[in-house]
Amino acid sequence: MSAFLNEYGDYPTVLSGDFNAGPTSSVMTHLDGSGMQAGYLWAGIDKVVPTHEDGGFLDYILFSEND
Repeated sequence: MSAFLNEYGDYPTVLSGDFNAGPTSSVMTHLDGSGMQAGYLWAGIDKVVPTHEDGGFLDYILFSEND
């Protein structure tokens, strides 16, 4: 994913999926540092529907900030 973002980072990008990673995980921190932003954060939503049986949030819709 990093190579893709490095090559096409100037274009609007949408990425969605089940990353099996919490919001503070290294995966999500890396994507955030690459210019991707979770849609719920952009929308200012502070409550999300859990996407895992333990009440965690693992599924994401991300987009580039330069949309």
